[in-house]
Amino acid sequence: MAAGRRVLVGIFSRESEESYKWLINILISFKEVDVRPVLISNSRCLTEDISKCDVAILYHSQNRGRINITDVTDSLYDEELKLLSKWLGKENVMVVVDDLTDINQQLKNRILQHQPSIGELANELFLFSVNEKSSEALMSDDFRENKMKEMENIIKEKRKKKAPVHSFVPIGNLMPENSRINITGFLKKHAILISGLTVIFLVVVIVISRNRYTEHLKPTAGYPTASNMSTPWHPETITSSLPLNNSLHPTNLTFYSVDTKSEPGNGTQESPTSTFQANNGTHSPGRVSTNGSDFET
Repeated sequence: MAAGRRVLVGIFSRESEESYKWLINILISFKEVDVRPVLISNSRCLTEDISKCDVAILYHSQNRGRINITDVTDSLYDEELKLLSKWLGKENVMVVVDDLTDINQQLKNRILQHQPSIGELANELFLFSVNEKSSEALMSDDFRENKMKEMENIIKEKRKKKAPVHSFVPIGNLMPENSRINITGFLKKHAILISGLTVIFLVVVIVISRNRYTEHLKPTAGYPTASNMSTPWHPETITSSLPLNNSLHPTNLTFYSVDTKSEPGNGTQESPTSTFQANNGTHSPGRVSTNGSDFET
């Protein structure tokens, strides 16, 4: 369920809150308006206070001796007026000059002429005299229907533009309307910048991808590498106990007789023996005896 679109009006001044108590009472009588007094000092940062307000009134009293709001010697609110206008917008800033002895259109025009920043940074300048603040005058219809009505209209206009505050977000509407508006506005405002950054990002990605592809192709341009060659087959090394020389050639061997005949005795049997000797290319005949048979070699 939507809550009321209440407007927070901040009154910024170097004067005490008591000086503009009458103005607070009138403002809170307006529909759905809250008031926040803010004391301006040289050591206080106003940014946080300004950010909490919807509309701002810069209040000055002639009891200080002069109407020195801005653009003049010893002006009191040069920076404050700029901050209010920057944060809230010109249409949501009003300037009030109080405790005047006499007010008329000529005085208002003169102030705007000598202090032009008021007209440039604020929506309206309001002048109030000492007599207007009497209890009878404040309650009069003339006062409320003329001067204060104009001030109320400025606040009412802000209330119309202010997005409603929801106590919950309905299902299917996960993002509040004001958030969507803010995001859409941001995208429209910075569309060129976002498009430029997107193009730069795509170019960088393409260049990096192309460089990696080129580096991958370079080794295969004519030079074999481990990546483009099949694994060669290496036969296992065959070892032999035979000497690697020509002495084992059949023509260079001499055979001697090998006696495999068993001799009886004591139940033992001699093992046959054989002897091979190199003879520098000559082959001598020999005899092999097996079971009593002799073979010439």
